[in-house]
Amino acid sequence: MKLHLSQLQYAVSEKVFNDFHDKKITVDDLPIDKCVASLTKEIDIGTAPTPHIGECISDSYWPSDYSEHKVIGVTYSYSENICYVGLEPFVMVENSLAHIEIEKISTLHGWKYSKIR
Repeated sequence: MKLHLSQLQYAVSEKVFNDFHDKKITVDDLPIDKCVASLTKEIDIGTAPTPHIGECISDSYWPSDYSEHKVIGVTYSYSENICYVGLEPFVMVENSLAHIEIEKISTLHGWKYSKIR
């Protein structure tokens, strides 16, 4: 089976970044105009177990401080033999190195980058 991961990327002010990571605000509070990219990655997992909502996934793309991301949606397509997995958004500080180099960093780690803004 293939695993198809997808995640939105937000570039926000330092205050919003801190509020989000301190859990003072939620994903629903993030300004939609700060969504800068969508990333996807497809992995052949063979017979390994698929993730479930609420579990976390780790990938070399994310900085070590934020290396695990929660699964927020799972859809199985048995006709395509794919498990689609939605991950909580990755939130970074606007104009940080992560934001400036997002396309380069994500593609180096095997993700497909799609610019939104």
